[in-house]
Amino acid sequence: MADAAVAAVDEDSGNPSSQERNEKLNQCIDIAIEQFSVPRLEATRRNAEIALRFVKSLTEKLNDIDPRLLDCFGSSLGHDVPRERLRSEGSPNQFYYRLMLDIERDSSLFQVTTFARDINLPDMTATVKMKNVDAAKNASNDSKLSTWQEFLCDKGYLVPSSFTDMLQEAVDNTLMIYGDEFEMVSIHEKSPHVTLRIVNGENSVFVKIVPSVLCYGLPQGTRLPPKWPNHPHAKGRSKTFVKGIHSDVNSGQSLWVIEGQVYKSPPGIVKVPAEDLVPKLWSVSIDVLEDKFLDGVKKDDVEEEEVRKYRHHILQLFFALREGQEAILQGLTAKHLRTLLLWECNRHGDWSQDSAGERFLTMLQRLKDNLKLKTLQDFFYIDLNILCDLSASARRTMHIKVKHFLSAILREPESIFHFLPH
Repeated sequence: MADAAVAAVDEDSGNPSSQERNEKLNQCIDIAIEQFSVPRLEATRRNAEIALRFVKSLTEKLNDIDPRLLDCFGSSLGHDVPRERLRSEGSPNQFYYRLMLDIERDSSLFQVTTFARDINLPDMTATVKMKNVDAAKNASNDSKLSTWQEFLCDKGYLVPSSFTDMLQEAVDNTLMIYGDEFEMVSIHEKSPHVTLRIVNGENSVFVKIVPSVLCYGLPQGTRLPPKWPNHPHAKGRSKTFVKGIHSDVNSGQSLWVIEGQVYKSPPGIVKVPAEDLVPKLWSVSIDVLEDKFLDGVKKDDVEEEEVRKYRHHILQLFFALREGQEAILQGLTAKHLRTLLLWECNRHGDWSQDSAGERFLTMLQRLKDNLKLKTLQDFFYIDLNILCDLSASARRTMHIKVKHFLSAILREPESIFHFLPH
């Protein structure tokens, strides 16, 4: 598709050849990586350290404020929390922290049910329901059941907002009681999640605290690709990589989570579920699985490390295009852009420095086509269109901007710098 776009421009007599343009585009992408991607990744790492330090200190204090938090989130509070619980939202100063509920291994109490696609519900959602609702209603003498009793609705579902409400009050009290220790921290937003603002000199770091549940294996309906071209000369190793993912699934590794979320009823839906599930819904996230595919598994393999590095550099450039002078990708989430990258990786194994310009160009062309067709398939749930959360007018406007950007860099690769943040 990108080749056709290049050929169309080459027909104009005054333009450089495809080879000359590709060489020039590679040079511009190299410069853009040094000027934008590398500093963004470094800033993200620095800010993540700041965010994680304060979140660990804050959650440790929560134990003293409300003992219910220790009962519910015990393994997620304090200084022993795994670093991967803190994740970037694509901007160097915006993160979210998964505060994990301690129910993930107690399968005797709860049943997690996923809804990848349901006409009455938002896509990629789940419920957490107590298996024995009657027992939960009479749980005064059972310590396990009594922990969760106040967070259940009448039908036995864990309600995400009940944990958020408890968390909001606890964070408020913690910042008030330990004000001197957390003088750099304030609550930026209370709904739908508690979002902290951490002042660091002239900069601010924002951390969204999200009640979550760690899940194991994969959610029902997940599709894994038959092979994965990790690098230009993958050969049989591309299938071996996917076999390794299947082994992780079979061994019960955690590759997905569900997160507390606030939903509105899907627009245009007249029929409402009899049990009115929307307030009880959790959001399904499989970004841990996405990371496995984008990062690869052999960290000591120089060639795979090169692949991983340039994948993430190109992704950072797309993140930056959400913030540039033209903000041509404003409105696209990290999920949208990571999915776009996954499809590009699935098609192309060559992510070397010499092909960085081509990968950037073909990803951009793919996005233009997706916007025109009003669809972007989820990589692991191919019957889901993750562009459906954009309005028709937003898609049309973005399609025009992306088309203009693509035409500009095909004619003059240096024009990429006009669209990136100054």
